[in-house]
Amino acid sequence: MAICSADLTLGVFPSAFKRATVVTLSKPGRDPRSYKGWRPISLLSVFGKGIERMVARRMTAAALRAGLLPPEVAGAHSNSLCLGPSSVTYKLCSVLLDQGWPESTSLLAADFCTARSFSFRWARSTFRTDSGLPQGSPWSPILFALFTLPLVRPSQGAAFAYMDDHAQHTWSRDPFQLVYHASLRVAELCEKAQGLGLRIDPRKTDALYIPLRGKGVTKTRTETSKIHVTGGGQDVVPSHSIKWLVVTLDSRLSPKAQVL
Repeated sequence: MAICSADLTLGVFPSAFKRATVVTLSKPGRDPRSYKGWRPISLLSVFGKGIERMVARRMTAAALRAGLLPPEVAGAHSNSLCLGPSSVTYKLCSVLLDQGWPESTSLLAADFCTARSFSFRWARSTFRTDSGLPQGSPWSPILFALFTLPLVRPSQGAAFAYMDDHAQHTWSRDPFQLVYHASLRVAELCEKAQGLGLRIDPRKTDALYIPLRGKGVTKTRTETSKIHVTGGGQDVVPSHSIKWLVVTLDSRLSPKAQVL
């Protein structure tokens, strides 16, 4: 408890707890010859994780009381499933300061991300990194959620986030207006992500077009191939179905509320 209080006061995370041993777990159904077929997990100091857990609980409780975490954000507190975040940059400190966090807490978060080192269990070499959050850290989920809050607050429409998985919802009665507004939203998302030092992978971007149905709706002969969204340097043509997290959505769904 005394070490945790000193860390919060000084804004410094002990360097001894910044070292990690990385083990890789194979992903089911993925090519083991590709790096995408493996999930790295950081094995951290038990004492360091204890400090992280105490700070994470304080920050999560404070964020919930202040209304910083909207209901569209999941995976950042104990009532949600947590996925380890992928990356964070030196801009984390300024983002936290802009949100009203104390300077010592913001500095502690920035120091937590810098001068880290890790080694693979099967290798003898040690690597150093000055960016990123260790996957498996109790503090990482809330830090990543706070860091990426600008991405789930679009100027129009709605957005949802589950750690590093992001979804946007755009609607319109006119298909071409829908394409226009959806493309603007994607451009806005990419611009905000770039400002945070994050990258939107266009290869992992999917689109789903659900046409209006029901009484009073004029049927359109617009081909689905023409309802494409421009963003991230490429055109994304809607698929017949997409999978977001563990839910599969297809174009036959009604815009009305669904029971999953």
